[in-house]
Amino acid sequence: MASLLLFFFFCALPWSDTIAGALLLLLSAWGVVDRTHNRTWALLPWRWMAPLWVSLALVLLSAFRDEGWSAVWIRWPFLFGFVAFSLVPPKAFLKTLLYGVLVSGGLILVRFLGYLPSADWTLSRAYHGVAHQHVYIALYAFAGMAVLPSMSIRLLGKAVIGFFLLTLAWLGGSKMAFLALGVGVVSLIVNTPSWRPYRLRLLLGGGMLAAILFFGLIQQTDGKFKMERWLHPQPQWATGSLETRSVLWQSTLRIVAQENSVLGVGQNAKNSLRKQEYDKIGFWFGSKRSLNSHNMLLEYLLGYGALGVSLVFAAVGWAWGKRPRGWIPMTLLLVLGLIAVTESLTERAFGAQLVLLYWWLAWIQRDSAEEERESVVG
Repeated sequence: MASLLLFFFFCALPWSDTIAGALLLLLSAWGVVDRTHNRTWALLPWRWMAPLWVSLALVLLSAFRDEGWSAVWIRWPFLFGFVAFSLVPPKAFLKTLLYGVLVSGGLILVRFLGYLPSADWTLSRAYHGVAHQHVYIALYAFAGMAVLPSMSIRLLGKAVIGFFLLTLAWLGGSKMAFLALGVGVVSLIVNTPSWRPYRLRLLLGGGMLAAILFFGLIQQTDGKFKMERWLHPQPQWATGSLETRSVLWQSTLRIVAQENSVLGVGQNAKNSLRKQEYDKIGFWFGSKRSLNSHNMLLEYLLGYGALGVSLVFAAVGWAWGKRPRGWIPMTLLLVLGLIAVTESLTERAFGAQLVLLYWWLAWIQRDSAEEERESVVG
């Protein structure tokens, strides 16, 4: 039953924050009751979850300060969401995740192509409706890819599934997301022991790297012009991803310098201060869309100050002593870190749930590389 509910959670994740959140809440309550009844709380990776708890604690303290309770609800999965995931054994969890991503990913692809209601035939509509969170869709797709090395599927089947999920990520249109996923896929290909011979892995990894470089080149046809727009953007005309982020980052740093850089300005105040700054510099695109900082570090620095950022880094450092070993966990954390450079992941429910999912995936796949090596040798 838990596996079935978890499957529906993974299916609903990109489509409805309400349904996904309700399913996760139900599973979390079930997990708390189960752990309490069986007295198995000590078996959970408490230390590894410390950074997520510190992040939630900062938001909770800020809510008492400026009534930003909506942010607490967005991040509530950091408290007991991993208990919901622990209801299902690791191998069953990985299978359930892959099946959920494939089913929901197929529906998203149909949505992209315009076969579902309120869509047209242009791929530009990927920024609207279910798939408007295109970077998050890419992270969602890669979660399925990271499971593939642990699955008992033929190499051809893994290649087809991987190509499908990578296509799904590419259709989202985010250059940084596709680059991060490409780096992750190359790591998966080169490091998977069962994908022999080694030359084949190098060939596949090299081909993927070439595709990533080609994709980057066709998106950056005038490097000098792009660099100028990044270093010296014009807020009044900034709408592209590169110059928009430059304006967002510079605006955030100016607010931090002007306001409370030690304790931060709080969850609600940072949104109003950003809007004031956008209006001041004529950044109508950001003001109209209420854009966040699009960078996890800057988002936390603005909201919770240098003290809050230091506490999160201290929690990460403490948890790192219990870090998962192996190349799959490191690949997951690398991809998550690269995306966090250009996205404020925990400002959306979808993003917060993905951060929790990646953190848990890194933990349960900590021994997957060693297990696969033993199976290959055997």
